[in-house]
Amino acid sequence: RDAGDAPHGEVPVVLAPGVGGVLIHEIVGHALEADRVLEADSWLGQFKEPVAPHGLLIVDDPRRGRAPWRIDDEGEPARPTALIRDGRVAGCLHDRRTAKAANQSPTGHGRCSSYRDPVQPRMGCTFVAPGIHEPAELFEGIRDGVYVRRMEAGTTDPRTGRAVFRVTDADRIVDGRIDAPLRPHLLCVEGSRVLAAADRVANDLEFDSCIGSCHRDGRPLSISVGAPTMWIGLVDVSMQENSTREQR
Repeated sequence: RDAGDAPHGEVPVVLAPGVGGVLIHEIVGHALEADRVLEADSWLGQFKEPVAPHGLLIVDDPRRGRAPWRIDDEGEPARPTALIRDGRVAGCLHDRRTAKAANQSPTGHGRCSSYRDPVQPRMGCTFVAPGIHEPAELFEGIRDGVYVRRMEAGTTDPRTGRAVFRVTDADRIVDGRIDAPLRPHLLCVEGSRVLAAADRVANDLEFDSCIGSCHRDGRPLSISVGAPTMWIGLVDVSMQENSTREQR
């Protein structure tokens, strides 16, 4: 009841352990599902140069998390697949069809929601690997910012990398320390800016324990995400509450 309004406009944002996985699932994972890349429907599929700091590692491993699988719906063994390594796009999530089209091996990400639905490349457990920083270091130098403890996806466009997230639990950062709680608000992100700014990743990896699902083309699947505490640079904060929920 004593929550205040979030600072408006572009402000520094730090994501709590686990929460960054929601962001990465949306702006990186969906953009590197191989059928999107093959159809030129992905903002990340075009990049050959670095898109993130050198030390950033993003992986999807279906064998981890709260809804794991070791064999996908085509009978292929699931294996960890690096999506971003050393700041560059390192791979895509493949089913048999996309792997054949790309002259690569399936990664065990071929899934369908039911026997009536076609198999598609789908994420399993998408996470950011631990960095080298202590969590407290990420707050240093922030005069006025936002610390996000919980958020959910609103709208995402894998073609552009733009996404909107509804923050449901957050605190204000004042002079490098956590201050008062904030009312629900929106984060409007540009994937390219967020990845380029992700140069401060802590060493406290956690996997999100909430009950979540990913809807693609109206077909839901259980998923998991994870991340350490992350600084994601300056992000546009809005108090509007009219986003359309797409996930979680």
